[in-house]
Amino acid sequence: MTCTRCGRPFTPPQRRTGRPRTRCDACRSNQDRNDGVRWRELRRQVLTEEPVCMVAGCGRRSTQVDHIIPLKVRPDLGLVRANLRGICGTCNARKGARMTAPPPIPPPPTTQPRRPWVL
Repeated sequence: MTCTRCGRPFTPPQRRTGRPRTRCDACRSNQDRNDGVRWRELRRQVLTEEPVCMVAGCGRRSTQVDHIIPLKVRPDLGLVRANLRGICGTCNARKGARMTAPPPIPPPPTTQPRRPWVL
């Protein structure tokens, strides 16, 4: 794999999260340090600007920051303010459960079609 920041080849370690690493160790440590500071500042800003959960009909206090488009789908939007909203823990957990749950399995077809004209 090639580092998305510096272009050097590297071998990413196995990760438990399922998201592959995109940066080599040298670029990753520097970027993560900067992202951590930026994330804390942005998180504080979002919770100050949106103190009430932004999910329609909720009304609880915002305690978490939600990525409207998940990081798994668009990691480049992780620190974009327009992709963030204040949300309560309950609504965030509910959204997370919906995002990770497999789609419902449709019921199996009946073995014999119903024929109302046959007695």
